[in-house]
Amino acid sequence: MIAIDTNMLLQYLLADDAVQHAKAKSLIKNKYPVLITGIDLAETAWTKPLYVLLCAA
Repeated sequence: MIAIDTNMLLQYLLADDAVQHAKAKSLIKNKYPVLITGIDLAETAWTKPLYVLLCAA
């Protein structure tokens, strides 16, 4: 099992940097289960809308 953090999850979801997105995607979409903690989900839910809002400005 692989545990990923908020940064890795955001890199996968936002895909704002092609190299980092590719690395995150390869970790998440592999043959091993991925552990995402509740804290990481909460941080992602808090950070992603702020990122989208700032990029739209």
